[in-house]
Amino acid sequence: MRQLITKLRQRDPEEGGVMAFFVLTIALLMGLVGVVIDSAISYHGNEDAQFVASSAARAGTSAIGADAVSLGTSTMDTARAEQVALDYLRAAGYEGTATAQGGEITVRVWSNVQTRFISLFGVETLPVEGEANATLLTQ
Repeated sequence: MRQLITKLRQRDPEEGGVMAFFVLTIALLMGLVGVVIDSAISYHGNEDAQFVASSAARAGTSAIGADAVSLGTSTMDTARAEQVALDYLRAAGYEGTATAQGGEITVRVWSNVQTRFISLFGVETLPVEGEANATLLTQ
């Protein structure tokens, strides 16, 4: 028994220090990788939102007035343009607004994307948004 006690007392007090450093470093690196991945998810979500906003705005400009054919003018039916843009947003799974005035329509969209790693810290979603304008051109 005395030999065991003597061996325990003779242990190097820094023994195992490298293991603790290694475990801490791995944990920090995994956290950093998680933040990078969730940032990339957010960036991609913002790109998608911008794409949907642009597409909805272009779809809205297709709502030309009823007198376009008979009178040869190209005016935008603003109420119909807003509705077409909002329908496009709903079909794409986004919330948003559409405002048409004159020959221009502005579409704003927003949504949330699910996080993968930072949800461990209580952040379940990140907001994404996009905005686009489209103008009805006449010649």
